Amino acid sequence: MYSDKDITVIILGSKLHNLTENCIKTIHETSEAKIIVLTCSDLGNMKQINDVQTFHVDLPFNYNKFANIGAEAANTELLVIANNDLLFQKDWSKGLLYWVNKGHEVISPREPKDKRHSDIKTDITG
Repeated sequence: MYSDKDITVIILGSKLHNLTENCIKTIHETSEAKIIVLTCSDLGNMKQINDVQTFHVDLPFNYNKFANIGAEAANTELLVIANNDLLFQKDWSKGLLYWVNKGHEVISPREPKDKRHSDIKTDITG
């Protein structure tokens, strides 16, 4: 059985360190997941936060490439790829772990308020 401690959240962002810091704060408040931050902007303005691995990638921002770099750096089996403007809600990991512990390898939660997801009625697993 997997738990929060088996999750690494990979945060991708190119600018706006305050968004990244808020994202990290909500992860810390809602789970025990590990955190990796990848950015191509100057890290000098971003506060160093304990237990967060931060990587400055000297390349133009590329979502897929940065996600793969983060995945290679992670030391857990479960990965969550997140934009830096995401705020994690209470119990976010419970739904993820519910499906993972049932044997699903890929999980894509729906966002009920997103118009693009209006025809999707449940979370998608596979």
